[in-house]
Amino acid sequence: MSISIIFFGCRDVDIHKSSSTSDKIVLTSEETVTYPLHFISYDDAGAIIQDINLTIIDSNGKIVGTTKTGKDGVADISATVPIDQRYNSKIGTVTVIGYNNDKYRRTVMYEVTVAGGGQVNQNITMIPKTGERDDEVNIQYGNMYHLFPKSLADKYIPWNGK
Repeated sequence: MSISIIFFGCRDVDIHKSSSTSDKIVLTSEETVTYPLHFISYDDAGAIIQDINLTIIDSNGKIVGTTKTGKDGVADISATVPIDQRYNSKIGTVTVIGYNNDKYRRTVMYEVTVAGGGQVNQNITMIPKTGERDDEVNIQYGNMYHLFPKSLADKYIPWNGK
């Protein structure tokens, strides 16, 4: 049995198949998608918490927005981001960093979907500081409609039914 691991980047690329041919693959991120994002912040015990700063970063590393959760633990923000070329769908993805330097460790949430089709709650969990290893980052993955990861897998590794 063999296992293949494929790493995908999110930057513009210009890959030449060979220097002797004019064939090339060009992926661009000129097209964008805009959609509202909805976040709810919790502590590690599941209680809703407020005053969590959120920084939204697109797939090119550009900060596209910042917001802060309110008394209800909720933050809503609209983001315009490049289409993520990895998917066979018109979606964008962002990374979100949640922080409150006084009380909680930073949380990095990867693969937050920016796409139409209904609001998806992004539940961001914050780990309280304890005085030990508080510089470590909590890692999470965003909620994503189940067909988006399927479109990624189908694009690069088509399902053959076996």
